[in-house]
Amino acid sequence: LEFRRVLFRSAVLRAAGLVFSIRVVASMINYTLIIALARWMGAAEFGIYAYALSWCLLLAVPSGLGIHNMCLRYIAQYKATADFARLRGLLIRSVEIVAVSAAAVAAIGLTVFLLSHAGNLDRRAMAVAFAIAGVPVMALSVLASQVGRGFGWMATAFAPPQIGQAVIALSVAAVVVSRGRPLTAPFMVAVALTAFAVVVCLQAAIYRKRLRATLSGVSRIFETHAWVRVALPLVLFEGFAGIIAHSDMIMVGLFLHPRDIGHYQAAVRTAMLATFIPQAMMSLAGPKIAGMHGRGTPAQLQTFLSSVVPWIVLPTLVLSIALVLLAAPLLGLFGTGFDSGLPSLLLLV
Repeated sequence: LEFRRVLFRSAVLRAAGLVFSIRVVASMINYTLIIALARWMGAAEFGIYAYALSWCLLLAVPSGLGIHNMCLRYIAQYKATADFARLRGLLIRSVEIVAVSAAAVAAIGLTVFLLSHAGNLDRRAMAVAFAIAGVPVMALSVLASQVGRGFGWMATAFAPPQIGQAVIALSVAAVVVSRGRPLTAPFMVAVALTAFAVVVCLQAAIYRKRLRATLSGVSRIFETHAWVRVALPLVLFEGFAGIIAHSDMIMVGLFLHPRDIGHYQAAVRTAMLATFIPQAMMSLAGPKIAGMHGRGTPAQLQTFLSSVVPWIVLPTLVLSIALVLLAAPLLGLFGTGFDSGLPSLLLLV
């Protein structure tokens, strides 16, 4: 029993180290991306870009009807109990539901938006229109990451959307700038969403290859009603979580100048550097909790929960203090005028 505990702790630490490493690299690359975009696009155009993507992110998560988090629970459970027939059915049905639901949300949202902006499609409106049209891509990207988490494939779940997407967007932007062409918000929104689509296809190909031996020839069991009953209450949770995460950018975008949106986005993304530690730990903890719950091992679950909390709180506190001390020079990296976001940054940290 003690040997099993040692192996379990070792596996947890290895997975945590992998997720932490991905989060560190992703934070660095994404922070480099937004600094480069702010400098290349200018504060106003960068603000429009950030505002448009906020609409896409706000609509994408609830448009999945809670299927994302439901998959995280049931994949870990079916994997732990070797229930491969239901696992195969869940994977197929979850993609179908998310794709149809997100497409409907995008179609309705885009129709309403275009009717309200008839004859007045400036760059800002075009950027938002592209972002709303990209809701299905973003929703499937969220689903792909949760599926990877459910199987415990942390590298595939997080590295492509958090690192690969940023690298693609940064590379395209650098090529455009090197040719002396301006970067506009609609163009960069389209580039960002195209990069997400490429990443989703890559993740799907990897998942298919890894599961071929396990699921090949396995019959499919669909428990759609049971899955939806579990998923739908999560829509409320995900909807409020999306509002908390993105309503500030939406409000700033509705009432302030695009230049101020850009300054505020720089403050938000800088403050978010403090969140990658709890996100990394909880990305690992979620599937572990579901798996231990499915196996009926409450004592092991309690031990795991008790051990993970200090690794969330203490490093985050240290990183937050560092961000407060370095707030001014970090905002200076974005260019002239971005130091106006300093009060917002301190409050957010």
